[in-house]
Amino acid sequence: MAVSQKKLYTTGAKPVSAETLNSIQVHLHHAIEVVWLIAAFLVPLIVLSENGFSSFTELPKIVLMRSLAGTGLILWLAALAMGVAAKQSGAGTTESSSKVTSLRRLTRSHPIEVSAGLILIVTTISALLSVQPLVSTLGADWGRDGYDLHTTASYIILFFLAASRIKSQDQILRLWATISIAGLMAALIGIAQHFALSPFGISGTYQHQRVTGTVGNPLFLGALLNVTLPLGAAFAIAGATGVVKWFGSSRIWWGVLALVVFIHIYAALFTASRGPWLGMAAAIVVLIVLTVKAVGLKNAALAAVSMFIGVGAALLIVIGPAASGIEAFAVSEQQELFNERVANGTDSTIAGTAPSSASDVIGQRGKQGTIGTRLTIWEAAGDITLERPSLPESNNAPWIVRQIFGHGPDTFRFVFPTRAPGELMGTLTSAVHNDALNRLVEIGVAGVLAYASLLFAAGFVIWKLIVRSAGQHSFLITLFAVGAG
Repeated sequence: MAVSQKKLYTTGAKPVSAETLNSIQVHLHHAIEVVWLIAAFLVPLIVLSENGFSSFTELPKIVLMRSLAGTGLILWLAALAMGVAAKQSGAGTTESSSKVTSLRRLTRSHPIEVSAGLILIVTTISALLSVQPLVSTLGADWGRDGYDLHTTASYIILFFLAASRIKSQDQILRLWATISIAGLMAALIGIAQHFALSPFGISGTYQHQRVTGTVGNPLFLGALLNVTLPLGAAFAIAGATGVVKWFGSSRIWWGVLALVVFIHIYAALFTASRGPWLGMAAAIVVLIVLTVKAVGLKNAALAAVSMFIGVGAALLIVIGPAASGIEAFAVSEQQELFNERVANGTDSTIAGTAPSSASDVIGQRGKQGTIGTRLTIWEAAGDITLERPSLPESNNAPWIVRQIFGHGPDTFRFVFPTRAPGELMGTLTSAVHNDALNRLVEIGVAGVLAYASLLFAAGFVIWKLIVRSAGQHSFLITLFAVGAG
């Protein structure tokens, strides 16, 4: 008589059943999801006190992001090991296949993942060939964000952890809600700054006029809100149209939609950053078009009305007739805080310079800009790209190598002085202020093509979702993808 026995995996001390290994693997996958949810929520919001640290925004974010990426990688490797062990014991649930997937098939089925992997490969090669290999690997400033290999790899690791493990609608909703809530909190913190409040110990604004939120720069705050506005708005649309059964009635969710848009636009206006304003306008139009396609003209009209109410209320408060009293209060509060900072020696600006109202700043930003200086930097960056000058005590790689792989990640500050015009010779210029040109100088033609492939891949995936969306589940994924894009 044959006796049925469960195969065991021997660890050297005590045999472990395949069921136990599978259970451990499942818990490790849950822990990986916790890692990317923490990253999505805390990285945009975490700050240090501005009174104790010179880099009170970037330092905690970059340390947390890199730490979470490393933790997630360790957990993924542990889950992989548990899966292999369980498979060897005869009862594994690893998601592997004996079939060899061709590159062409992989590119069609996972274009974004392939592009992200290509970026990591090109960045690694560029760092190895860099004029400053250590800088390109770890960054010019280890406590700040940049395009160095360590930071780029950390971002890509977090992406792959999420992309490889998100397999259910519930996981999408958890990540969606986490990012939306983080965006709302960032917007509210920016609004509080405008009224001279000091959430989390960060009260200073850029030149005492433009709010910086939790990211230390008004343009960066605007860019963050540009991402979270469509995600938060789509979240409310999904609840209002019944795509997802949230708590409350559809009327409540139409109101939530108006409130989400109002908070984002209100905070974005205080950043006085024109690019994010245009991005938000485009996002609202795209969401309305998608809503027409998926759930009908009536729901799209309700979504449009709700969002326009939010936009209109924000504009009315900031630059309309209702602005005078509110802005007078905000400016007086900013002036009091400003004078206190000057008295304490924490601000070198001439005392008594009155902060401007939001409407004044917005008007100035519409007329003025830094385009002249940027054009000068772009011209110098173009000369560097064409000539690829050598640096003293570098590896002096051939011109063709520099054209393909650039001078190395995070090295623009080192090569810019070789072609800097006289008026900028004494300034530390760490970036081109044009991302495509920055990538061309630092990681060459190969890097530009790698990043371009990521954009095309994301657009291709979103287009497929829009064209093929049928039913509420596909609409849900499409809204999330478009919002994230």
